[in-house]
Amino acid sequence: MAAAALNKPSLFLTGGSMLPYEADEGVYVTPDLKESIGARNIDKIDEETFTRYRENICFSCGTCSMYGTANTMGVFAEAIGICPIDSTTMLYCSGAKYRQARTVGERIVELTKEQVRFKDIVTEASIKNGLRHIAATGGSTNAQLHVCALARVMGIDLGYGGV
Repeated sequence: MAAAALNKPSLFLTGGSMLPYEADEGVYVTPDLKESIGARNIDKIDEETFTRYRENICFSCGTCSMYGTANTMGVFAEAIGICPIDSTTMLYCSGAKYRQARTVGERIVELTKEQVRFKDIVTEASIKNGLRHIAATGGSTNAQLHVCALARVMGIDLGYGGV
């Protein structure tokens, strides 16, 4: 929203995705504990196992290894053109992420020299396309709130017609 309000050359690079916790061989637990809570409630897993899951819920740096709000907004930023494709789901600790950071840094220098501003990239059409992407991929419902706020800052009326 700040980038939209200031309308300066802007690019974003997410931190990348965290590593999922391998609770048992081949059993991965994401930061969404709802399944584990349900399993504990019906005694499918014991308290010790549930505690181990809970204590390792955020296993590494990066965004949650699930398609929650952070990753939904990351791929939205990719879809609207202000974030490199695949940067959101790329592991935070990969060599590719470091190379991507350098590329984004070089690209923002170019955009600044070319005077390409945020609103030159992000338009009503790109926001609607990003919303379509969120809907098609089953993204977080929280994204709607964030996208509406972005549109409002940009003076775009999303209204009820034709998204």
